[in-house]
Amino acid sequence: MKKRILILAVCLTALRLDAREVSILVYPFENTGDPYFNWVSAGMTATAVSDLARVRDISVISEQDRKKALKELESAQSGLFGPEKQLQLAKLLGADLIFTGNYLVINGQIRVNAHIMNVQSAKTENARKFDGTLLKIFELQDQIVIGLLTDSQKITIANLTPVQVTEQFRQQIENKPAVDPRAFELYSRAR
Repeated sequence: MKKRILILAVCLTALRLDAREVSILVYPFENTGDPYFNWVSAGMTATAVSDLARVRDISVISEQDRKKALKELESAQSGLFGPEKQLQLAKLLGADLIFTGNYLVINGQIRVNAHIMNVQSAKTENARKFDGTLLKIFELQDQIVIGLLTDSQKITIANLTPVQVTEQFRQQIENKPAVDPRAFELYSRAR
């Protein structure tokens, strides 16, 4: 019995040594409403990338790398759209998971449908709906990042270190200094 436990412990240790960190591609959220609110996508993407970059055992693909790879993919394969393009781009960049979704803004209210896609299986692993206001866009973005990360803890991919959302990370995300949403809009439009 002790010999079996020892062998199992050695095998589990070997598996952990071979494990690598999860690589996440944050694909811009699509505006499904008034084009005036396209600026929300740039800001949400930048915020998610910077928040995820603070998590240990996660590799986040930068917006710059995503755009560079997208240009290469578009020049190689015209006519490819939607999830197929996202998957090909994620594979090209070595991503394991894609965080993406869409949003709609009506009368200052915003609804975000966010989901996680497993690049290896090409399946949506989980989807969530988030509701908020443009005046509280920062709190909404925090909920999205924490929600998607929490959901990604449940996804098992061979040879990957599982994602762990700690209470310290939650506090770092939720306890940011207050920022004027209008300044965020201007920043996002500039991006």
